[in-house]
Amino acid sequence: MASRFVSAPADNRHAMTMRVRITEPALLPDLVDLLLRSGCVAHVVGDDSCIVVHVHARDAEEAWSEVLFFVRAWRARYSDLSAVVTR
Repeated sequence: MASRFVSAPADNRHAMTMRVRITEPALLPDLVDLLLRSGCVAHVVGDDSCIVVHVHARDAEEAWSEVLFFVRAWRARYSDLSAVVTR
């Protein structure tokens, strides 16, 4: 019988909420879709911004690093776009 290795679930009871603001509001649905596909919970909270929680991160620092990575990778597709992530 094959053994399965399963990592312990993240303790995200105190998950950090981040806000992402972009300079091209029309692209916000695309960003939210990427964040959702990346294992985050994301909700639009304005014309140009969304809030994000990375529910699978082990802690706040991992969440911060990974959300920054996701946003930077997404932003790289758009040369004139600016994106700011805040805690």
